Amino acid sequence: MIKIKFNQKVNISILSLILSCTASAQSQDIHSAPSKGEHFWNQELTKLMRESHSGTFSNWSNDSSIDIGALGYIDHITGEFTLINTDLVNNSEYFQSKGFSKNVNFSSKDTSHQAVKVEVDANYRDPQTGLKVAAAIQSTWDFKSENSLAASYVMSKQSYTNNPYELVKNNWEVIKDAANKTSYSEESKTGITQGFGIITGVKWASRGVTIASTGKDGSFGMTTSLDFFSPKNDKVGIKASILKENSSKNVTAISFPNEDQNTDLVPVSFTFTSIDGTKPIVNWTKPIHQLELLIDSQPGATYKTYWSVSYTLSDGSSERETSYFSAPGSAAVYLPHDATDVQLSIELPGVYTSNKCVKEWHDPINQWADGKKVVHTNGVWPNNGWCDEL
Repeated sequence: MIKIKFNQKVNISILSLILSCTASAQSQDIHSAPSKGEHFWNQELTKLMRESHSGTFSNWSNDSSIDIGALGYIDHITGEFTLINTDLVNNSEYFQSKGFSKNVNFSSKDTSHQAVKVEVDANYRDPQTGLKVAAAIQSTWDFKSENSLAASYVMSKQSYTNNPYELVKNNWEVIKDAANKTSYSEESKTGITQGFGIITGVKWASRGVTIASTGKDGSFGMTTSLDFFSPKNDKVGIKASILKENSSKNVTAISFPNEDQNTDLVPVSFTFTSIDGTKPIVNWTKPIHQLELLIDSQPGATYKTYWSVSYTLSDGSSERETSYFSAPGSAAVYLPHDATDVQLSIELPGVYTSNKCVKEWHDPINQWADGKKVVHTNGVWPNNGWCDEL
């Protein structure tokens, strides 16, 4: 039995929280709150991750089928991935991995986290390392709002491909055969519809926890043998152990590693390359049926904007559109989703000369996030005018 002595600095509320811990050590998914469903929480965590990495899907449930090179289809709304084929998984010709150690955190607003040090009985030894443990870390999360979440991971590895184009081109038969087992194969054509593709990026964590609160004033506590979320422990080969966990009734949590797992690393997020016809769309997050180019004069700009857009279609034909607008104003140009070699020419006429800028995108469906691009025009006539893209 573990005996825990507390520092005098630990407040009564933390003391009460630790004393109430009753769950077993190193457990996963031990708390069960009124369920919103894994899909709901996966969507919410994906939103938080995309604030810093726009093309990411989260893996809330730690689904082991998420692996680099996995072939299948994805529900872009829920982020649920369905595995069809593993023939390309960990193919060293197209995928590589690099190790790193970093703590990353995600949380809804009105969520707080704190950690305090507590003493452990001197006779206690860590079950994984056999080392004596003199201190433990008590971490707590508090959720003021309902439907809030928090996630904290110690990242250890990233797997990726540098050339998704060659990957798809050289393995087309494998990809097409897998797609033929689903409704994503276009029987009347040679291609595949968007939503089917390959996992081409995975981030792995050595340990972590995801916590969801369906009600207000939810709380979750975790006591670990070492600083569970410190990457420094990995560098010296020490692994933290979960000693105890507890939560309020409206909170559910998934923590790892646990004694039932056979792997050291868990995939916690991934990027997906979808196939459109025969073409890969990297960092795909939802169907793209057309491209949108927005030309917008910035607040305070006074130039009249003349613009021209040209592009090439997959059948080899070329198109061109031209127009103008006065400031403040904007123009939205919609292009077919298979448009390539897009060129935008902008002219901001002055008194004697015009300010001109040209923007070019060879493969816009892979260069514009979610198929959208914004270009701003700036300047007060007749002084210098310019444009920039977001």
